[in-house]
Amino acid sequence: MIRENYENFISKRAHVRKNFDLAGRAKKLIVLWSNLQNNIHNGYIPEVCLDPVDYGVLMALKQEVARFFDRDIEFVVTTRPDRIVNPPAADDGLVIFEPDTSSWEGSDSQWTALFKRLLGAG
Repeated sequence: MIRENYENFISKRAHVRKNFDLAGRAKKLIVLWSNLQNNIHNGYIPEVCLDPVDYGVLMALKQEVARFFDRDIEFVVTTRPDRIVNPPAADDGLVIFEPDTSSWEGSDSQWTALFKRLLGAG
């Protein structure tokens, strides 16, 4: 049983590593961080994880991700007004969504507008 668990763990990590390798070679690397999901109050997420995130922490994460890939990245944060602390006055990478009532899917119109902006309208 231990060997099966080990093989499963290694297999999953190999898949993630392959995806990171592919992402690192992309012409344009967009990293999207989001805390928009509405169904996180389901008892499975520790309460501390539900606190609003400080924008400064996200900028430190951006630096670490860029360092990991050893290149410039486009780091996009999607959040709601009540889930972020200390947002800057202006940042093209910070996208504040209006709250919606979906479970986890989010607002189609808001996501569509964001992806058109990031990937081009075509």
